[in-house]
Amino acid sequence: MVEDNPLTLEITTHVLNSFGLKVTAVLNAKKALEVLDAQSFDLILLDWKLPDLVGLDLVEAIEKHNQNFDHLIIFTGYDADYLSTGLSYQVVNKPLIKQDLVRVISNCFSGNSGEVEEREGNEEAVSEHIQDYSHLKILLVEDNEINTLIALDILHEMKIQVECATTGFQAVDKVKEGEFDMVLMDIQMPEMDGMEATKIIRESKTDKQLPIIALTANVLREEVQIYLDVGMNHHIGKPFERKELESVIKMLGNKLA
Repeated sequence: MVEDNPLTLEITTHVLNSFGLKVTAVLNAKKALEVLDAQSFDLILLDWKLPDLVGLDLVEAIEKHNQNFDHLIIFTGYDADYLSTGLSYQVVNKPLIKQDLVRVISNCFSGNSGEVEEREGNEEAVSEHIQDYSHLKILLVEDNEINTLIALDILHEMKIQVECATTGFQAVDKVKEGEFDMVLMDIQMPEMDGMEATKIIRESKTDKQLPIIALTANVLREEVQIYLDVGMNHHIGKPFERKELESVIKMLGNKLA
């Protein structure tokens, strides 16, 4: 895997390892070519924008190293850059999410044509990419390191100011000490869970003063209703995608203006 952003590289490596894949991760094109000289790979994941070599040039260099190699996936946040290249490799949009990686990796090894597949709603996502969220300050409450890294990657990409807490106790203290526009609250945490923390926060902050969004993999209607009953405003799954968070921000509207 070739990616110049260390955080994205670490997150995606963890995801790929969870599939049972052995990953060699490098930060630039030069190192990638050195590694390709020394060993062979079943699959290459390549960031389209690297500091030392443009994506198309690196693809051509890789093809020279491996003339019959066709298991290559390009990932990028800049759709227009690759749509005009004529390349037939699989493409996935940033931020990288597990579902997309499963899809494109499966396509690579199933003999699919490799045509560019755009994420559903991509045109809308591209048009919203310029949205300025730098005025927002969010408290991220999450005890899992990997989930935190994934969330921070998305929040920082959106230019949102972020503070982190790993327990309900820390969340309550941070809300007392500082001002936030929103709280992203994990449900299951040690010491104090997200629901108990929300109950305490609601003693001083109403749902209009401080929206609290539940972060959990549990999506049953009954469970979501419990979160709403304790004072949470909404729910999004873990790990969440940028479009999900943007949807919540829009739903809350003037509360986050």
